[in-house]
Amino acid sequence: MQRCIKVICLLYFVNPVNLTTSEAFLSHCLNQRGPEILWIKFMDVYLTVLILSATLPLSHLNNEKQLLQFREMIKCTLPNSSPLQDFGDYGCFCGLGGQGTPVDQLDQCCFTHDHCYGNASNYDSCDSFLDNPYTNIYDFKCNKNTKTITCLASNNACEMFICQCDKTAAECFAQAPYNTSNNQLSNSLCSSASRENLSFINILTILTLLYSKIQSH
Repeated sequence: MQRCIKVICLLYFVNPVNLTTSEAFLSHCLNQRGPEILWIKFMDVYLTVLILSATLPLSHLNNEKQLLQFREMIKCTLPNSSPLQDFGDYGCFCGLGGQGTPVDQLDQCCFTHDHCYGNASNYDSCDSFLDNPYTNIYDFKCNKNTKTITCLASNNACEMFICQCDKTAAECFAQAPYNTSNNQLSNSLCSSASRENLSFINILTILTLLYSKIQSH
């Protein structure tokens, strides 16, 4: 795992603009579900936030949309898409925060996805500190020929629930029309919208607490 981290950092600093190689290698590391799984759970979130923070404004950071597995699902159903650019700040609900009324079918997909994550937090099987949509790692496979996603039976109940949330959203994105005018939509056009800025320091504080929790096990 230390080798994975070193290579990811090297790839990033060599070419900080293009995240494709770094993300691909991180994905490879995340598939090594061995004894270090708790450490990987932490690094999944921590490295994603760290890498993306260097290329995106803080106002665009959203831990829900930074999960690499969700990104991979979107790339499965929409191979030619750029998930962060296309869906990181779309409508009133695709991106940071979100209030008001969805502006179109695609924005409704994000609204439903947000609520699905909220339901996961209240799901009986998601009762531990690490069992939440922002840190949980699930198993899925992508059929590139049919552009379909399968959440695998190896998932526990909580992982399956979260996997289905992301799967449903990725499939919804693929079916919904994309209106370029709704990308980076002004907050004033979202009814009662208040898309609060998410402090990067606050994210690191949460991740530090998560790391301490993992180390105590």
